Amino acid sequence: MKKPLMASRFTQTEKWDDKWFRQLSPNAKVLYWYIWDKCDIAGFWEVDLEGAVFHTKIAEGSIRGAFEELMRGFDEAGGWIWIRKFCYHQNNLPLNPENNAHKGVLKRILVQRDRFPHVLETLKKQLFEEKNKGANVGLDSPTSKSKGKSISISKGKSKGNEKKIQLFPIKGRTCREHGCGMPAVYKIPGGYSDFGEFVCSGHMPAKVKEKYA
Repeated sequence: MKKPLMASRFTQTEKWDDKWFRQLSPNAKVLYWYIWDKCDIAGFWEVDLEGAVFHTKIAEGSIRGAFEELMRGFDEAGGWIWIRKFCYHQNNLPLNPENNAHKGVLKRILVQRDRFPHVLETLKKQLFEEKNKGANVGLDSPTSKSKGKSISISKGKSKGNEKKIQLFPIKGRTCREHGCGMPAVYKIPGGYSDFGEFVCSGHMPAKVKEKYA
């Protein structure tokens, strides 16, 4: 007798280096991957913490706290959550209605449109940022209302006569480094949190400093 086929999910090995994921409690990490496995193919999960306690063996008194740790990466409405970066990490972007693998994803987004009307717009933004990773410097955060551009090209010449991008403070963001408090000027792309990691000029990665003024 053939065994039934089980769903497969992509995972990113670099998650262990992601600062947001690294700082989660052990319970929150276990719950994250439980939800990752239990959600549907579009990243929607009907919240069932009782079931999560049963399957993960996280103590009933600890499950709510673990769930709240994860809310930075989720949207919640009407007893459901949506993992904002699920489709992105499953390599399903851009969604194509002619692609049989994507038809099921789009169908579920349609079913959830009253609870989560912004899903397609969010996925479109993620795809745009992926295609313009070099322009992630100075991009407004998802909660920022600013529409002005945050980067410009410096007129000064660097080694090899290459122009450098001039950095400017990102509205409403400070450096992620503990105790720094300086205005953030660079957004480190990727990660499991939609908000990425923001740093000041003094705490930018060495390779980034070579490219930006």
